[in-house]
Parts: sequence; structure tokens; C-alpha cells
Amino acid sequence: MAMKRTLLELTQDLLVSLDGDEVTDIAETTEAAQVASIVRQCFYEIASNYELPEHCTFFELTETSASTPVVMTKPTDVINITWIKYDNGLSAEGVTQYDEVLFQPRDEFFRIMDTLREDDDSVDTFTKTISSDSFSFKCYNDRSPSYYTTYDDNTIVFDSYDDSEETYLRKNKTWCFGVKEQSWTHSNSFVPPLDHKLSNLLFQKAKTQCFAELKQTENPLALRKERRAELTLIKNKADINADNTWYYYNSRQLPNYGRK
Repeated sequence: MAMKRTLLELTQDLLVSLDGDEVTDIAETTEAAQVASIVRQCFYEIASNYELPEHCTFFELTETSASTPVVMTKPTDVINITWIKYDNGLSAEGVTQYDEVLFQPRDEFFRIMDTLREDDDSVDTFTKTISSDSFSFKCYNDRSPSYYTTYDDNTIVFDSYDDSEETYLRKNKTWCFGVKEQSWTHSNSFVPPLDHKLSNLLFQKAKTQCFAELKQTENPLALRKERRAELTLIKNKADINADNTWYYYNSRQLPNYGRK
């Protein structure tokens, strides 16, 4: 099992492979700084290409205001959303009841919403400005949300809210699951937030890139180890319940490791 290493340890081990100078700081020499930078590049490449369970977490959506009661947005550090739940419990009863809100394709969602009658007391209309243009939206005002859609992969529009409970959909009543961006701190003690399989892939990928960029040559052994690490990752995407695809909620969200 590959041990997790700090950025300094990764840099030191890579410098040994490159026959570089020994260092005690990632910025001690130009070569050390270049190696540390390559490790960071490889980290972000892995983080963007492999949406694995350790990158997933719970989070809340970002609320807007009473002027756009059924509009929320994806937090800036969230890459994608697997599911959304909303607390439909009645405040008078003091009960929390999270129910899943179902995704509906954009065209179908707005086609249904456009059929709502504005003279119906259970229907609200509001204006939302997108770029420099204003558009009229409709929604139900007498029930908790059942469906949502997005028109720009960031703004989330729901079909309803309950105005007897709130004036607009609230951040603290959402419960979502998805992939968040992985953060990086460029310091000696920083440990890249990857599991043991991805940590091994990070080292092998960085070694391959270091030889290519700093030595202008290929390292066949490093290339083979990088490929072996990728194959291991394909076979074992998760550490818990690894044999079941429902870990990813549905099979369409399984990472695609095929070469393009």
C-alpha cells in the first residue's frame, strides 16, 4: 500500500529518481521548485479526471432571495451534484423531513411551468434577469419542491415553495451530495488529499512528467508503473462496498478511464 507523503517528501523522492540535489524545502533549489510544481499539476489533473468517492461529500445549496423564491445556485467549490433533498417538515410540528427533489430536463421543466395559470392563487410569478435580459418565471407557492432543473449548469430552478413556511427556499433546508473541488496548499507539510491508490498514481504520474520536462527523456519504468496504477484504479474505484456500482448512485456517473 502506498503511504501518503507530504509535498516535501514527494519532491525529495522525485529528486532522488532524477539524480537531483538533496533538499529540505520545496523552494530550496530551482529544480525542487519545478518538481513541486509538477506534483501540483498532476494533482489537479487527477482531481479533475477521477471523480472517486473520496472526492464526494455533503453540502448545501446557496440561497437567493424572496424576489426569486425558487432559485438557488451551486456553491462555487462544487463540481457536480448527484442528488438534492429538501426539508419538507412543518415548522409547527418541529419535525425534519428530507425528501429527494427529482431532476427534470430543462425543456420539459419549463414547458410544464409555462402552463401554470397566473390567476391561480397557488401560482407565483417573478422576474429574473439573466445577462441583461429579464424573463418571467412561474412556480407553485403552496407546496415543497418536487422537481428542479438548470439552464446554465450553475443556477438551479425549483418548481415550488411553500409560502406558509418561508418566503423563499432556504440554504439550511437543503441537503445535497456530489463532488467538491480538491484544495491545494503549496507548502512542505501539505499532504495531497488522495487515498492510497491515487497517491501512488500521483507519484508515478509526476515522475513520468518530471523526466519528460526536466530531463527531456522518457522513463519506461515510470511509464509502466503509472499505467499499472491506473489499471489498479479501474479495478478498485471505491474502498467501501467496492463491488457495487450503486455506490456512485447510478452507473452513468462511473468514471470513464478510456483513452480518447
